[in-house]
Amino acid sequence: MKVWGKIRLGGRILRDAVAEAGDFGAAVRAVCEKFDLSKPVMLEKHKNEMESFNLTVFLPEDFIEPVSFDSLEIENIVSDKQKHV
Repeated sequence: MKVWGKIRLGGRILRDAVAEAGDFGAAVRAVCEKFDLSKPVMLEKHKNEMESFNLTVFLPEDFIEPVSFDSLEIENIVSDKQKHV
């Protein structure tokens, strides 16, 4: 799974990174490591959004430690091969 992580503040992308991992949890962990963030609390909602829309959003309240941004978006990068399966 390849994902694109974006940190947003006030509608702008402050930072972004691409990470690759075996599953959703590992992909979120890899993105957070690139941003030097603690891993957010992952709810069933996040997994369902990723399965349905290839995108999920973590808000500041999803993190145990305080964060200085409005959201962390994780988007699945779907290859052309995956689209046709």
